[in-house]
Amino acid sequence: DQWYTVPLERDKERTFVPINEMIVKVGERSFEKKQLRSLEQSYTKCPYFKDYFYLLENWYNHKSESLVVRNMDFIKSVNELLDIKCEMVYASELKVGGSSTEMLVNLLQTQNSTHYLSGAGGKDYQDETLYDATGIALLYNEYTVPHYHQANVKEHKAGLSIVDYLMNAGAGVIKKELYK
Repeated sequence: DQWYTVPLERDKERTFVPINEMIVKVGERSFEKKQLRSLEQSYTKCPYFKDYFYLLENWYNHKSESLVVRNMDFIKSVNELLDIKCEMVYASELKVGGSSTEMLVNLLQTQNSTHYLSGAGGKDYQDETLYDATGIALLYNEYTVPHYHQANVKEHKAGLSIVDYLMNAGAGVIKKELYK
């Protein structure tokens, strides 16, 4: 298995830096060429490589050193491909307090949310009583990506990124799965 990491500027004054303040380390731009080349070699034989490799090129060649700007541009591009239409709101712009579940519920209340769809792992740490107290319905997503053909592997590897799914199955298959 291959993991990719991004070198980030370190703030020696703080142990926690919010994602909207994370900056890709200046002078370490060579990681981008190496990782992009590695990803190209990994996916070049996939049936939809030529259709979607630009997504990775755009992320790695992005002009911004802001991690959140790169990530949000990537997410918006994928949303367009999959016909996902939703308003994107930055939590950092909502100026709410609290920590963990309390902060999340506060964020949801600023948007007049009636439901919150959490990943299945949220069952292990969320305080469900806070949702109940505010009348927000808490739902857990039990979705699993269906088995799809993956080029260059003998056995299917579950839980990989949307990039793997796009490269191997294409947006058409993904949209059918999302909207069935």
